[in-house]
Amino acid sequence: SITPIMENSISQTQLEARQSLVKKEEEARLLRELVNSELREIGIFDDYQIFASKQTPKEVFPILAKHLELEDMPTNQMGMLARCFAQPEAHEYWYLLMEKFKKYKDANDYNDFKQGLAAALGYACTTKEEISDVLEIIEDDSYGSVRILMMDKLKRAKLPIFQEICEKLVETDPIVRNEILSWTAYWKKRNPALLEKWKPQRKKT
Repeated sequence: SITPIMENSISQTQLEARQSLVKKEEEARLLRELVNSELREIGIFDDYQIFASKQTPKEVFPILAKHLELEDMPTNQMGMLARCFAQPEAHEYWYLLMEKFKKYKDANDYNDFKQGLAAALGYACTTKEEISDVLEIIEDDSYGSVRILMMDKLKRAKLPIFQEICEKLVETDPIVRNEILSWTAYWKKRNPALLEKWKPQRKKT
């Protein structure tokens, strides 16, 4: 007589969990539609998330920045929204991006919003001061593995200071070491001895 009661109890719990998930998904859909409806008012008929992988029109930034400031969507959507700022044209919103990123410093490295902000900062930096700020974060292991998402633009810029920092990180920072050592073409041109020194480590991974 106990078993049916347990089964009903579990079934009710599962039902409530499913209803909660459906409610959250519907709320997320409505919030996403709110952003898109604001874009349509200025003549942009794309879903805002498309700008996470293509150039964001200048007139779109103020709308996205408002929602970035409010953090009024689920974490995964906030991550997509943050990635819409991953371009030099988003320079005007640099300090907002940095403020939000530092707020999420202690968040899990798999947090979509934290990852999106890291990617945005890496691509939006343009001035010497901003590049210096990004390099400072890259050197700080307390920011975790999302620092990898900040490195691509600086790596392609071929900055000597970036190379020096990465050489140091290979020696001292196991969190990002393997990623940095995976840039074989980069190091073959700049410091092939580094690859040779860490050859056993690369084979192990």
